[in-house]
Amino acid sequence: MWTFDPFVDDFTKLEERISNYLSNTKIEFCPLKTPQIDFDFQLSLNRLIKSYKSGHFKSSYELGLILRTVAWEKLNSWHWADVPSVWRQAYYFVSLILVISRLLLGHDCLSVLVDCDHALLMGCSFGDDVISGIALILHDMVGGGNEVCLPPAGEEGSLLRFEYLTELPRVENIGVEDFIYYFNNQLPCVITGSCGHWPAFSDRRWNVQYFMSLAQHRTVPVEIGKNYMTDHNWHQKLMFFKDFVNDYIINQSPVVGYLAQHNLLGQIPVLNEDVITPEYCYVSDCDDRK
Repeated sequence: MWTFDPFVDDFTKLEERISNYLSNTKIEFCPLKTPQIDFDFQLSLNRLIKSYKSGHFKSSYELGLILRTVAWEKLNSWHWADVPSVWRQAYYFVSLILVISRLLLGHDCLSVLVDCDHALLMGCSFGDDVISGIALILHDMVGGGNEVCLPPAGEEGSLLRFEYLTELPRVENIGVEDFIYYFNNQLPCVITGSCGHWPAFSDRRWNVQYFMSLAQHRTVPVEIGKNYMTDHNWHQKLMFFKDFVNDYIINQSPVVGYLAQHNLLGQIPVLNEDVITPEYCYVSDCDDRK
């Protein structure tokens, strides 16, 4: 199997890894054989797979563009919550072949990285998430310094302003037994001091600089406007993370902009290494030990 090394800076090495991946990995099409995928699309997908496996990457690239457009139209034919998962899988599957074909054809790494993020945001893998690994490599290869004027490390908190409607009681690093008491009695509180050992708070401190180093060239969904229910100008758009930081954190645009709710840890899996699931999360409402 192809193993992902985030420190690759030579395209030849990347090309060798992709070639090795193609020769040692079988991409199964079985999960997409369903009545929800029309017959013509399935035939075209079979042609795409044949071109891909036979090494005709120009053909797989050209056909992949067409099929991805079809899958994209399907994704936009329903309310997002109602989109059949098989079309999200189809979008991911076609994007995977398209991404690898583009890399082997020598296409610009940044534009391929954008394709990766679109697949991760809109698609759904049905096996190993190969695209997130490719995206990790590509982001490192694109490189480039921080292209925005960042605040000094540790001062990002001054950019955040909160208004508290109700002051909640604060409890210091309580144990599971005490948490169950608050949980079962539905007593809201702020738990402090329980995450200080996370890498996100120490070795790999989560701040603007750190996220820029990992994600400045990544495409993220951003919601523009205060409230989607009352703000008639509210809308969403996809943009590079560095542009989001520059426009809405550093320069503080008069229009509110914030990262939309999405699976960021799935898009950039390396972030999972920075957090540790608290024991509190394993408590259920049937736990009455206290």
